[in-house]
Amino acid sequence: MNRIITAEIDIASAQADLLIKRVFYTNECFAADDPASTPGMLDLQKFTDQRLENCLNTPYLIEAELLGEKIKAVSDPSFEDQKTLCEIKKKKCIFSQAQYVLLKVKEEYKPDVLRVSVVVPIA
Repeated sequence: MNRIITAEIDIASAQADLLIKRVFYTNECFAADDPASTPGMLDLQKFTDQRLENCLNTPYLIEAELLGEKIKAVSDPSFEDQKTLCEIKKKKCIFSQAQYVLLKVKEEYKPDVLRVSVVVPIA
C-alpha cells in the first residue's frame, strides 16, 4: 500500500528569525567594526534606515528600534501600515525579538535593548 504524507510547513518564522539574527550580528547591518567587539556590540553611527534597507536585501519589511535611545530604523516607510494590516487581519505575519546590546556611542559602549520586527507577506 502506498501512502502519501503531506504537511504544511510555515517557514515565515524561520525566515524572519534569520533576518533578525543578521540585524543583531553582522557588520553589514549595525554590528560594531571594532576588532575587539563581540556579538551584540552595535555602532550607533550605523543605525540608519538606509543601512537597514541595504544590509539585508530582502523584500520583507523590517523595523529596528533601540529602546533606550528611543530611535528607530525602518527598511521601508510602509512598515507601520503593513504591521497594522497584519493586526487587523489577525494573521501571524509580524515576528519580533528583543536583545540586550552594547551600543557604541562615540568611543564608549553603553547598554541598550534592540528590538527587531519583521513583517512577512500574508499567504
